[in-house]
Amino acid sequence: MSFAQNTLGMFQLARETVESWRAPSNSPAVSPRIGEDAILLLHGFAGTPRMLSPMRTYLQHELERPTLDLALGIGFGDIRDTAIRVHEALSREGVRRCDVVGYSLGGLVAAYLAKCLDQGRCIRRVVTLGTPHRGVAFLSQRRWLLARWFRSAQQVREGSEFLDHLLRLPPPPDTRMLSIAGATDTIVPPEAARLDGPDCRNLIVPGIDHWRLPTSRRVFRCVKEVLDSDQGSWPTPHLEAITSTTRPSSGVAESARLCFASAARRAW
Repeated sequence: MSFAQNTLGMFQLARETVESWRAPSNSPAVSPRIGEDAILLLHGFAGTPRMLSPMRTYLQHELERPTLDLALGIGFGDIRDTAIRVHEALSREGVRRCDVVGYSLGGLVAAYLAKCLDQGRCIRRVVTLGTPHRGVAFLSQRRWLLARWFRSAQQVREGSEFLDHLLRLPPPPDTRMLSIAGATDTIVPPEAARLDGPDCRNLIVPGIDHWRLPTSRRVFRCVKEVLDSDQGSWPTPHLEAITSTTRPSSGVAESARLCFASAARRAW
């Protein structure tokens, strides 16, 4: 995917986010003190909670669970500091049990939050969307040298000490993680989003790039299936990635959806 296509994708995501601001909301207001069974949504770099507004609306309607989305800021600072602020916010809001969905940089915040801060006390499941668990390769190029002045850019660079440490840490015993990647994502390709470990799973969604991950209803359905699974079990999702010579079609999407639905009936 070219620079122009990635730029177009960014503008498309921004447009859809603005449209979600303007659309009337039919979702009931969520009490600040959420209690149990909440869904925490963490947006990506340079975003706002509105970035995940379509997903929030969908999950509230389908699962009838309260959601909490927090403003993480632009994302230039230390990812660990951001995770600490989220951890403190969960305590203030009285959240005793929750699942976390993080998009892009927000997924790294979620991973650090679950592995290093929460340690199984509150978080049951972590779903990341287009998250560079293994780093962003292009940030190691010379032309991106100035970007590495930002702490978070140093941390998400491929081979960074932060990512190596985070990958080596297993999820807490009662916490499971799923990484969802877009098959055509050139910002965070599926290999860069891969998680390893007995309590980790990976899912590749055909025909989806980095910018459509937080707005795709196919992705919404995948997240919903995972968060709707019984406690103590989790589906084993699997979507076949399309080849470079195959264009995504409605038939491919439907086949992928059925493949996931079939796998979702099998517990881990």
